[in-house]
Amino acid sequence: MENTTDTETALSIDAPLSLLPNLSEWGIEEVEKGTCVDSAENRRIIREFAARYLPVYDNSGRITPYIQVITSEMRTHALAQNKSAILSDDRNIDSDWLTGVALLVEPASDLLVPAWVIAATNHWLVVQEERQKRGNPNFRPAIKSAPGRCTAKRIDKHRCENWFNGTADYGTFCRVHQSNRQYGEDEQAGHLARARNRIQSAASSAVEELEDLLSNATSEPVRLGAARELLDRAGIRGGVEIDTNVTVMLPAAELLKNRLDQLKQGHTDRAEIESRMMGHSTEDEDVVDAEVVEEEPVIVEVKKNKDKDKDK
Repeated sequence: MENTTDTETALSIDAPLSLLPNLSEWGIEEVEKGTCVDSAENRRIIREFAARYLPVYDNSGRITPYIQVITSEMRTHALAQNKSAILSDDRNIDSDWLTGVALLVEPASDLLVPAWVIAATNHWLVVQEERQKRGNPNFRPAIKSAPGRCTAKRIDKHRCENWFNGTADYGTFCRVHQSNRQYGEDEQAGHLARARNRIQSAASSAVEELEDLLSNATSEPVRLGAARELLDRAGIRGGVEIDTNVTVMLPAAELLKNRLDQLKQGHTDRAEIESRMMGHSTEDEDVVDAEVVEEEPVIVEVKKNKDKDKDK
């Protein structure tokens, strides 16, 4: 639909005319039906009515100072037009997405489904086949189901259009709603809780793997390690070396005094070493003069001259 504004700018509005909201009822001055000036106040009012907005371009592809309001009815209509092929019930806009083999055989999946969902679905089918071969439904317990539609609801009361990945970390919620639902803004707590859930869900599978290694491994060190791990988890342990040495902790004041004494002694030793390197000594001056070797021959020679004078 193309309209001409007062500024003779041809806007390109991609929505049926009957679905465009009457913004004057919301207290917003319209440029065209469903279109208004992009301002902070207009955006605040649009959010209050649980709607969204998109930038508006002209026919030349240049962005304009206007925004188009997108209501929940418009999003529902767009979903029905674009994603009805992957709905399990095409008459119910809030129904589940197709999952598993049904999703893979749907031709529209290549265009409507994220690539990681297709990869995760293929992985889920491989895990299911391996579970049937082993007769063990607990194989790879961290993978609970195939990817599907998030069960959380948006502010407009319709279901979220994102996908959950089918693992024990997120359950039936997408990454965004799982974090907001259980952990709020504490992202670190969410990571720790999800890690703990994965460890608990994988415990039974880990025990079975250890039992398989204990029975079927060809390497003796591997079987010994598996046996030790099983005994350790069962609470049965061998001899444990106990250190009977007692470490005596001195009071903080005494520790500080000892440290200061060590620093003082170290400073004194360093000063003495530096003095020796410079050719000086820390002993008395008299002792230093007596040790000078050059003076001794002079003193001896003078004494001999005095003795000769006496003989004469």
